Amino acid sequence: MVVNGIIMEKSRIIRIVFMAFLILSFLSCSNKSVKENEEIAKEKKIAKNGFLILFEEDEYDFGSVNANDKDNEFISKEFVFINRNEKPLIITKADASCGCVSTKIPDKPILKGERGIVNVSLDTKQLTGHFTKNVYVKSNAENDVELLRVTGEIKK
Repeated sequence: MVVNGIIMEKSRIIRIVFMAFLILSFLSCSNKSVKENEEIAKEKKIAKNGFLILFEEDEYDFGSVNANDKDNEFISKEFVFINRNEKPLIITKADASCGCVSTKIPDKPILKGERGIVNVSLDTKQLTGHFTKNVYVKSNAENDVELLRVTGEIKK
């Protein structure tokens, strides 16, 4: 009887290990990256909630920038979005977290299917070392304030 009990227990353990292996294999089979899954979630959010502003990317790392190079006195990044909504998208302002950051927003409404750009520029003469700067983009979308972030390191 003890032998049968041991065999049954081993059989049960083997089944549990096998099931755990199958579950882990299934969960790890996704070929989509985290970024792709985030994009899908954003698209579903648009479909569910309607009128949203979604940037193609909301963070950018300038890396290491030599501020003594004349070409690097001002560095900038264009943050792109496409209006996938029925209503015109109006960017009302873009506020920066620092006086060393300037922004340029579209001067007209962005119609359905059109591409818009929020340009973020930094004056490297006012920065030293590692930096993280935020820009708060205000619009008439349901997510009326969207955060854009730039990072990097200024070397002098």
